[in-house]
Amino acid sequence: MAYLVEWQVKAALIVVLMVVVFALFLSKDTLFNRNRIWLLSTLILPWIVPVLAMPASVRSIFFAERTIIELPDLAIPLSNQVATPNQSSFTWEWSHLFITIYLLVSLVLMIRLVWGYIYLVKLKGKSKKLKVRGLNLYLLDDEEINPFSFFQSVFVPQSVMEQSNRDHILNHEQAHCRQWHSIDITLAEWMLILQWWNPFAWWLRKLIAQNHEFCVDKAMMQTTEEPKQYQYSLINYLPGSTSLRLVNNFSQSLIKKRIIMMNNTIQNKFKTQLKGVFIAFLTAIAMLACTDSDKVSSDKVVETLAGSRAVINYEDGTNYSVVLTDKGLVEESENIKGAQFILNGEIADWSLLKGLKTHEIKSLGQIPVGQNFKDVLSADNNGAIFVMTKGFEIPKSDQSISDQIIYLNGERYTKDINSISPDNIEAINVLKGEAAIAKYGEDHSQGVIEITTKDFESTSHDLESNSSNEVVVVGYGKMEDNTVNNIVKKGDNVQPEIIIDKNK
Repeated sequence: MAYLVEWQVKAALIVVLMVVVFALFLSKDTLFNRNRIWLLSTLILPWIVPVLAMPASVRSIFFAERTIIELPDLAIPLSNQVATPNQSSFTWEWSHLFITIYLLVSLVLMIRLVWGYIYLVKLKGKSKKLKVRGLNLYLLDDEEINPFSFFQSVFVPQSVMEQSNRDHILNHEQAHCRQWHSIDITLAEWMLILQWWNPFAWWLRKLIAQNHEFCVDKAMMQTTEEPKQYQYSLINYLPGSTSLRLVNNFSQSLIKKRIIMMNNTIQNKFKTQLKGVFIAFLTAIAMLACTDSDKVSSDKVVETLAGSRAVINYEDGTNYSVVLTDKGLVEESENIKGAQFILNGEIADWSLLKGLKTHEIKSLGQIPVGQNFKDVLSADNNGAIFVMTKGFEIPKSDQSISDQIIYLNGERYTKDINSISPDNIEAINVLKGEAAIAKYGEDHSQGVIEITTKDFESTSHDLESNSSNEVVVVGYGKMEDNTVNNIVKKGDNVQPEIIIDKNK
């Protein structure tokens, strides 16, 4: 619902922008076909622009850069409590009242539009039809209805056929039909249904009808043998008292302005056209602010995870690694241990991962040997490579990342996780259940996220901070002689000996 409201507001802003620009800079020009294109664009663009992706350069102007660290879901077990349905889940908000009013008014306007179409069909049914100069001409019994056109049909009172200015009236309405002005009117009516609360939408409807008359007047001045007689016919015509909304009425509205526009000439057509192009360009730039900021288009080189690597280490000193290159995922070593693959939380074959394109991959990581991931791996697994694509959303668990216990470079981290630069992260490890309890204690049973940064000196730090009776393996190598006579196991009540470069 919030997205629909945002869409409506952005559409309204675009309507305001384009109507104001037209009124200030374009409305006095006699390039009426260009003006028609502008007004038609004002009916269409407000519903397209808000769903387009915002260029990254524009987003950087309006929004601060957000650092997002994506971590795999911990799949924390649910509690034993039984959920009971909420007996009173609906709560009244003021927004519901506004939405109800909006929908009711829109419904009334839609009913009025449909009724207008039905009325036109009824008029056709009870009017006498003639074929005059290729026109579908309908003679009306009601003399109070002004002559009008609707798509390819012209409606006039029967008395018009006896008037001296009959040809001017028929040619005027025929010009409306040839230029398909009814399409513009129909789109404008639907705009009012969706944007009835926007006064600029009503102004737009009026400007469209006014420009139609200018377009037809210009066509009449170019085709009629007596332009002055056409202008006099506009002044002398006595209109009826009834005008319909959904059609192009023959009327005396804005007669003074129409005659002035008919007699205006463009001093420099090239400059006038160039002004229109320049104004259109500036308006398009301004409309970029109304595009969708959640969808950012790549107006620069697409940033990928190319060069990222996932490595599974084994106790015998071997490892299995996968690297993301510009051509996709590539194995750096043979998968002799039978490591598995997880794609978007599900077990997958290597052939599926290998077929992914580099720009499609959002996250790449590894699951250590013996650890599970969302209960899709067995307890005795030989590790797994997990991949998440950009179109995949991680399901939310009962405990958000902000609630998890985080250790940064071996020390408890209590700040916002988003303050850690993703570019500085070397590795992320997730412990849960017994693995977390064994390493950190009972109060860490809900899971632990271990983050290691690239600028962290792992060996020296581990030697200084590790006070428990636990052997921490920070690397693997081949012993050239038997320098260690006793093996210290986790849980022994002794202080382990530490040997660096064969020295205690």
